[in-house]
Amino acid sequence: MRARTHFRGGLASIVVCLAALPAFAQSGDEAAPEPSPLARQHEAAVRARYGHAGWARGELRAGLASSLELPGFVRGALQSDRGLLTRTFRRPDAKQPSFVLETLVAGSVDAAHEMLLTWLAGLQSDRLVPRAAEVGLDVGDVGFVGHSGAGPKAVAWVAFARGNVAVRVSAFDPRREPDLDLGAIARRVDEAIVAEPPLPAGASVRAPEIPVLVAERSAAVAGDRLRLDLSLVDPGRGEPHVQWVVGGPGQGYVERSDDGVYRLFTTGPGRITLAVEVTGSTGTFARRSIELEVADD
Repeated sequence: MRARTHFRGGLASIVVCLAALPAFAQSGDEAAPEPSPLARQHEAAVRARYGHAGWARGELRAGLASSLELPGFVRGALQSDRGLLTRTFRRPDAKQPSFVLETLVAGSVDAAHEMLLTWLAGLQSDRLVPRAAEVGLDVGDVGFVGHSGAGPKAVAWVAFARGNVAVRVSAFDPRREPDLDLGAIARRVDEAIVAEPPLPAGASVRAPEIPVLVAERSAAVAGDRLRLDLSLVDPGRGEPHVQWVVGGPGQGYVERSDDGVYRLFTTGPGRITLAVEVTGSTGTFARRSIELEVADD
């Protein structure tokens, strides 16, 4: 009987521990939080257990299209978190997703490998999962497969790294779709990565640029609407994905009006750290933030 190898947390709401995220291909003024000593100790054990030092290293590529389509499935909304892109895919005649696709276009092979290690470190079981090649699945430079208890051949997830791109494909509900061929889906994603020619020797992975992020005022009263000026440069000359994060004790949200202008709607007093995360058409990202003071009304 195969051991179930699930990740901590439900797939219906994929949760990633930010403290464990590697350094991504990014630009901006914020870095991911440092991992705790306990997290470092756990990851060191996982690194040794899975023979990280011997993992094959592929070539750098410009990225993977953030608008990636997969035949036979409808893509859900794109969510980004410091370069880690998440989207669900469902069958055209279904309401529930079939699987979740997570991708990271990192600035280096090392960073992609760190993402793969982070996923392995999130397994509930300490039992080793097989390498993809061991079960006849040829994806990435290095990859792993987690089996599900839903059936003898049911796969819960496939995770791999190809050069500087890390990928995880996870079944949304293996018991509902025990025959879902995650291996074939992972191969299609891998083929899309390989379709991009390797970067020339010495070239760097390009991230989006955010030359301008300015609010019309740095101080406001709760209830105010502030115009935000934002300019972007996409490395692939495509359509970037923009996601806003409102942090700090102050409260608010950002909306884009019909005229294409972003506005911050302040709803509670306090200091606001307003960050914008831009994912380029090639999957790389940049993050920039500004500070605002919101007074009580």
